[in-house]
Amino acid sequence: QRIVMHRLFTVWNVCRHRMSEDIASQLQELQKQLRFQCVAASLQRIVGHEDRIELTLSTGEVQYFDMLINCTGPDLTLIRTTNPLLQDLLRHGMIEPDEVGLGIALARDGSATGNAAGKVFPIGALTTGTYFECLAVPELRDQAAQIVSAYNHSS
Repeated sequence: QRIVMHRLFTVWNVCRHRMSEDIASQLQELQKQLRFQCVAASLQRIVGHEDRIELTLSTGEVQYFDMLINCTGPDLTLIRTTNPLLQDLLRHGMIEPDEVGLGIALARDGSATGNAAGKVFPIGALTTGTYFECLAVPELRDQAAQIVSAYNHSS
């Protein structure tokens, strides 16, 4: 399961959550006008200047931009997270990484396992390792309903 998730996760998300044709045609028009550039590379370094952003890419190329839009989403590997809240919750044992390594381990009620079971309820991308399909509106709606149900049963 872990190997399949790590190898196919990105491919699946690209296919499942691709942009609408209308947005794609708008981006193509911006590309023709040289106002938009899509670059397939990893960022190695970002330096903010007064009027531009300097990016050093994994290709070694340095480019300058007026704006940067990061569409990669969160790093779901909790042991590598730089998010201060998640780091603190991990450090205090309030959450645990799931067995696949793509988010937070969950109990049956949807709450995080760990010292705060029944009190911390992740939703969306951080539940990928358990639910896999968790980023589109219907799945988010189902997760929110599950959290409300768990809350109502605990009160």
